[in-house]
Amino acid sequence: MGRPTKLTPDVADLIVGLIERGVPRDDAARAAGIHPATLFQWLQRGRHNPVDPDTHTKTDLIAEAKRRRIPITRSWPKQKIADTINNHHDIYVEFADRVYQADSRFIASAIAQMQRVGGDDWRMWDKLLERRFPERFAVGRANADGDADTVVEVRLTWPDQPAQVDDVRQLPSGHDGG
Repeated sequence: MGRPTKLTPDVADLIVGLIERGVPRDDAARAAGIHPATLFQWLQRGRHNPVDPDTHTKTDLIAEAKRRRIPITRSWPKQKIADTINNHHDIYVEFADRVYQADSRFIASAIAQMQRVGGDDWRMWDKLLERRFPERFAVGRANADGDADTVVEVRLTWPDQPAQVDDVRQLPSGHDGG
């Protein structure tokens, strides 16, 4: 039997609370005394990846249950093993759900703040969202076709001005467009 997990209710509450306030996950982990790699492992372990009994052998399902530390009985039929795996929610699944909800609550809060503040102050929240969630909020450069060497630069304008694409160019390999 392995050592007990460091994922206690107090640690989970601290990490989730910090993430909800916009603290990056790595920093939230460190503030809770946890290495960021450990937090990443907890989130990976908490991902809900359903298994399909039609595409897995019984041996594969038993191995998956063992990997996820889900108690099963080898004599169970394949469907029961798959159902047990798919319906199992342990502390890691619950923790991962809470972390993803905290991300969403922070995003909603930042957007509400941007709407409330208006004027020049919205830029602070915009930049925070862009840095915290670049895959969802980064603007300025977008990959046009999935090719890392092709960059489309877009300048955003206000609604009363037409949007335009200023430049599309093929960049040399290794150039980031900046």
